[in-house]
Amino acid sequence: MTENPENPEELPLADEEAESAEAMASAPEGEAVEAAHVTETVKENEPMLEVHSPHEPVHSWTDAFIHIAIIVVGLLIAVGLDEAVEYIHHLHQLHVLEEDLRQETLINRDRGQFNLAYIDRDMYWLLDLHRRVDAVRAGGDKKLFVYPAPPAGYPGDPNHSDRRLQAVTVWNTAQETTQVELLPTFDAQMYTTFYRVNDLYSDNFTALTVDWRKLTGFEFQFEDSRVPSQPDIRRMSAQQLDQYSEIIGGLFLEARMVRRYLQIQMAYNQAAVEHRTFPDIERYLEDHPSPLQDSTSGVVPAR
Repeated sequence: MTENPENPEELPLADEEAESAEAMASAPEGEAVEAAHVTETVKENEPMLEVHSPHEPVHSWTDAFIHIAIIVVGLLIAVGLDEAVEYIHHLHQLHVLEEDLRQETLINRDRGQFNLAYIDRDMYWLLDLHRRVDAVRAGGDKKLFVYPAPPAGYPGDPNHSDRRLQAVTVWNTAQETTQVELLPTFDAQMYTTFYRVNDLYSDNFTALTVDWRKLTGFEFQFEDSRVPSQPDIRRMSAQQLDQYSEIIGGLFLEARMVRRYLQIQMAYNQAAVEHRTFPDIERYLEDHPSPLQDSTSGVVPAR
């Protein structure tokens, strides 16, 4: 019989299997099953060496360039989509701005026509008054002088306002939010010119209002006891009559300048509404002449 080594773990694998088989054969049935289970458990716990094939083949230069190309295309698509969204957003903003400016332009067209009618009425009155004062200066009888009733709502009238301010909210907001940059170049230039002329009109009308108050102050020195009060021209000296005529004539010229700026404003306004080219200002003024003569010595139409 072969002698057993001191350490059973040093038994060769074949000897271990042989002895295990002999033990199972000689052991009772229950013990044989238990021994087989123990043997299988030992085999399951034995470490195993697993070798996996690579998931992808080793990269070549071609594969590297393909991956780079995929990344670049992906970035281009992402940037393109972002630009498309931004473009659609700006296009929507442009359409909203154009419609808002169009509505504001229509409002200003109506207000311009209203203001034009009032400034014409003021000029009629100034020209009529100037003609009557000059008649007295030329030797007419002061007792026959009749002071024409001032138009209600004259510039500076404390009881009425004879003009409507131009709407500028949309344009000012567009400038403050830089939305003006969304407009086509031609439209931006057209609206810029229109609102610049509007500023000139407003400045000249303000100056006209201030000077009209000078006229009221001069007349107040010679007012009579009637209500509403009127200047008593009989109390004026020849020098004061000259001064009175000069004030009236200066106001008429200022009013005529205000009217001119208002007409230029309306010309640009109409061009903006109709999406036409820059208006021919001189042609527009010829097509829309003033009902008054361009001289303080003109004749006032009968009213």
